[in-house]
Amino acid sequence: MGGQRGSGHDRADGAVRRRAPQSPNPVFVAQARPAQQRVDAVPVIAVLFLAAMVLGWIGFDGNMAALHEPGTFLDKLYRSAQLFVLHSGDVPPPVPWQLEVARFSRRP
Repeated sequence: MGGQRGSGHDRADGAVRRRAPQSPNPVFVAQARPAQQRVDAVPVIAVLFLAAMVLGWIGFDGNMAALHEPGTFLDKLYRSAQLFVLHSGDVPPPVPWQLEVARFSRRP
């Protein structure tokens, strides 16, 4: 009975060998931190995306009004979405500052 594995009695005299407490796996800890940081960054990225969409809409509205071009709410919203999907935003002058900020806020 004295030498059974798994019972904590690994020595022939029956003494219990105590194991040192294990530190957390450094690979697991290193992987856990970036996941938490990504979760914390999601609301910030969402707010920045919405701000760029609003500024893009305002900028396209100002550009279309200055050029006397007709455009609906959805036309301007579609062009704002194209800033991110197609990296567009090339419009004839005058280019309002709101549109400039929205164009530079998109990912390259």
